[in-house]
Amino acid sequence: MIVSELAPGSVLADTYRISRVLAEGGMGRVLAAQDIRTSRGVAIKVMRERPTAQALARFRQEAKVASRLRHDNIVEVLDFKVLPNGTAFLVMELLEGESLDARLKRGALPVDQITRITRQIAAGLAAAHSAGVIHRDLKPENIFLVDNHVKILDFGISKLSDGDVSTEQPTTVLGTPHYMSPEQATVGNDDLDARADQFSLAVITYEMLAGRPPFEGNGATAVMYRIVHAEPPSLATLAPAAAPRMLAAIQRAMAKAPADRFPDIATFADAFTGT
Repeated sequence: MIVSELAPGSVLADTYRISRVLAEGGMGRVLAAQDIRTSRGVAIKVMRERPTAQALARFRQEAKVASRLRHDNIVEVLDFKVLPNGTAFLVMELLEGESLDARLKRGALPVDQITRITRQIAAGLAAAHSAGVIHRDLKPENIFLVDNHVKILDFGISKLSDGDVSTEQPTTVLGTPHYMSPEQATVGNDDLDARADQFSLAVITYEMLAGRPPFEGNGATAVMYRIVHAEPPSLATLAPAAAPRMLAAIQRAMAKAPADRFPDIATFADAFTGT
């Protein structure tokens, strides 16, 4: 069975009955399904036919990394398979809600909600970092909101510090321009550490407060240039309701040099939330 044949009612790998399409993009589809063995609802990410070797390697890495990170703020991965016809799919817990990206399209968030979201993202990242995993592509699209609960998604380009071989070349620029750290834009990906995720979380927190990202430009190159060389607009002006401790925490976490940021993601969360 190929991706285009996965219509509602069809069964994938004799196990998962498809119910509906949740999302569709360049890499493939995300489908809602039911595990016919347990009646559990699941989400299935299915790659498009004939993926490149690099795309398949990223897909395998996402499965491997997420399956070893057991944390309440990280999406749970339940299964991964490559069928004899080459179809690759990843089975995850089914989440009902919306991405932070979708929520931000409606404008800035209330401060109490920002505090709750930031604390939960930091908790998930702290668990990942403790397990030797750096996300490297933290952005609102990869943060999912289920009522008052947060789940971190998509560890496809994450970095492992346990000696595993990276799926990328050392000089490859990884990440999404608006949310990548200065070191992601300027150095090889093997030189990154957990403070790159801290910078990305601070950018997301800035955007939740201000209703706009801190670095904007005409195209990816212009955005990355501003991340490396420019200071963002004053958050005190854009978010007057934010407490001074919040502004100070974001400013430090968004320092250009990793050494000038907080020592870890939990310390940033403590400084930002005041708890």
